[in-house]
Parts: sequence; structure tokens; C-alpha cells
Amino acid sequence: MTKPTKTVMAFAAALSLLSAEAHAAQTPPCVTEEEVSGMMAFAMPSALDGITRACRPHLAGNGYFATQGAALVSRYAARKDAAWPMARRAFIKFGSERDPKAAETFEMLPDAALQPFVEAMMSQMIGSDVKSKDCANYERLASLLDPLPPENTAALFGVILGIVGNKPGKSGPKICPAQ
Repeated sequence: MTKPTKTVMAFAAALSLLSAEAHAAQTPPCVTEEEVSGMMAFAMPSALDGITRACRPHLAGNGYFATQGAALVSRYAARKDAAWPMARRAFIKFGSERDPKAAETFEMLPDAALQPFVEAMMSQMIGSDVKSKDCANYERLASLLDPLPPENTAALFGVILGIVGNKPGKSGPKICPAQ
């Protein structure tokens, strides 16, 4: 092979690599079921606590949230720290879909700064969506989840989001196909 041919081939190979890297940078990575499960395990205590507090005034004083809601939140909170590494990865991937620059910033933040921010954001998002007319359904859902170990609940939500999260027209990063 002549030197000009080798140079052209090397240049073409470099261009193809750069093109692949540019395409990868434009296409956000999918979020794995494990990352979604980690995110759910991390978010569940805040979500359950926010829903319990928002719904308590609208439900019976001897209902599930009033009598067992705090214990359920505590059980889920016990796994929150172990779930954080996967939750962090999922959060950053979801963030990169919305704002790549913000995701880069979040990635550089230490856990001690990012973790409380994510918790507060999730709690705010969930708390603002609670409607009093739905409280009886939330209470029933919580009572149905109660016998499940928290890790099973988080995995269940990971599978469900993997099924419904990749529908056409859905925004946000895709859930990676099940392995």
C-alpha cells in the first residue's frame, strides 16, 4: 500500500471514529432497569412521605397512612443510601436529556451536595402532583406495596417503566432493553 493510500485510510478511519463519537454525544444513553430501580429505591421514601403528608387530612384517621405510613417510609428509607449510586447515574442520564450542560455540572458535584438536591426536587415534583381526590388510591397502593420488600418494589417499578417508558412520542431518555 502506498503512503498516500495509508494516509487517506487513516484519515477516513479517524473521521469515522469522530462521527461515531459525535453521534454518541447526540444520542443520550439509555437508562438501565437497574438504574431506574435505584432511582425508585432512592425516591420512594420521599415520595411516600410527601404523599402521606398531603393525603392525611383527606383520609380516615384510622386508615393505612395514619396508622402505618410512617413505618412504611422508614422501611424504604433504610435502603436509600445503598440505592444512591444507581439513582445518581439515572438522574444524570435523565438530566442530560433535558440539559446536557446541567448534567455535566451535576456529574461534577459531590454526593453531599447532589443527593439533597435530588431528594428535594423529587419530593417537590411528587408533592405538587398529589390531588386530594386521588388520596384513597394512593393509600390503597401503599397498603398493597407494604408486604413487598422495598427492593422488590423498586425492581417492579423498574420493569414497569421499562415497558411503558419506551412508547412512541415519549420524551426523555429511553429505558435500555431488558437483558
